[in-house]
Amino acid sequence: MTINWPGGVLLEDIDHDDPRWLARRQEFVGASEIAGMMGLGKYGSPAQVYLNKVGAVVDIDNEAMAIGRGMEWAVLVHVMGRIGGAIDGNEDPSTYAHKDEPRMTATPDGFVVTEVDG
Repeated sequence: MTINWPGGVLLEDIDHDDPRWLARRQEFVGASEIAGMMGLGKYGSPAQVYLNKVGAVVDIDNEAMAIGRGMEWAVLVHVMGRIGGAIDGNEDPSTYAHKDEPRMTATPDGFVVTEVDG
């Protein structure tokens, strides 16, 4: 399924296990980093986001992060049951950039499908 997002563009699709993807993340601010940048993050601070972006600190995967990724599908199914419609689970998540602010990105876990083409 191709997702047409009028507010953004699909960035180069690189597997998230590929070191090139992690290197590419240094070039933009992802949705999960915004709270940290604003000083509102439970799991990060403005300084931590900055240090990560300049390569002084490297994110280390941990058990809580792995559990969160493992639960993404269950959360999507739960949301679908609450709001109706269908959800296209993003099994191989792609990163999208805002069309006017390309350094602002998001890697959605899935999309709510309200309309099907052809």
